[in-house]
This record gives sequence, structure tokens and C-alpha cells, in this order.
Amino acid sequence: MFLSTVKKKSPGLFWCLITFCFLQMAFTLIKLEVTPFFLFGMYSEKVTVPDTVPVYQEKLNGHLLNKKKIHRWNLDILQVGIENYNAQLFNNKIDIVDTRIKTKYPGIYHNPFFHSIKKYITNDSLSLDKFGGWCKKKIHQYTGETVRTFEVYKEIYKADFKSGNPQLLSTEKIFHLE
Repeated sequence: MFLSTVKKKSPGLFWCLITFCFLQMAFTLIKLEVTPFFLFGMYSEKVTVPDTVPVYQEKLNGHLLNKKKIHRWNLDILQVGIENYNAQLFNNKIDIVDTRIKTKYPGIYHNPFFHSIKKYITNDSLSLDKFGGWCKKKIHQYTGETVRTFEVYKEIYKADFKSGNPQLLSTEKIFHLE
């Protein structure tokens, strides 16, 4: 009844709804998770509590970065940017998103439409050279300080939820700027 009313009043909207429903069913059948709907499988897997927790320590110009002076979202932008930069470096300078799509959805990856939009959703190897400048600009924007040196350390702690005393397992320098 609803669709017949929509078809009479707005044929364009009717065909948009039909197309949307068809695509959503097709994506569900091939198990491709697409917003605004998600597959039940996303929520049906058992979640295990990790026994280790990563903590990032940032040093700006030789001193620990005061994280309380930077908005949490801005700190996340830096951290995720650095993680993605490292992931691309360790993936032969190929964006990890490109690799995931290629291995998980080869049909989509080899589609000409995907190749036409790929440059908008993945980073190429040339963007790696620009990352240091972007990072310095963002740090200056967030802190107001001129960046002479910037280092990021990843500390891995063993989570001990019973005693509440985490144990430091390792420290690794994962990023630096000069």
C-alpha cells in the first residue's frame, strides 16, 4: 500500500526506494556490510577481552605532550593518522584499505567503477612523503608549538584487571619527526 501510494505521487522516489531495497538485499546476500544497515554477523561473534593494552606516549620537542590541552578528537586524528601511516609503510607502501578490498572483495576491486573512485578513498605511496608535513601542521594547530622533534612510543601493558596493576611488557618507538 505504501509503495503504491509513493509510485502514484512520486515515481522517481518509488524507483529509488526499489533500487535501494534491491541493493540492500544483494549486499546482504553477498555478506557485504553497508550502512545504514549492518549484518547480524557483526554482532554474533564472541568478543574476547584482550590480555594486553597499547598506550601511546607522545614527546613534542623532548617533553611529554600534555594530552589534557588537546581535544580528544584531535589526539585521535594524530594517533589514527600515525597508525595508518605505519600500516602503509609495512604493507609495501600500499594502503591497507586497498589491500583489504583486493583480498576480501576481488570482484569489486577489479570493477572499473572502483578504480575510478579508488583515488578518493585510498592513499597512494606519494602521500607517505607528505605525511610528515601534515603531521607537523596538525601538531602546531593543536598545541600552538613549533615542532622541532616529535616522537611517538607505543607501550604494551599486560592488563591485570584483578589487581589493577598493569605490567609494562614492551616499549617501541613507532614514529618520529625532526
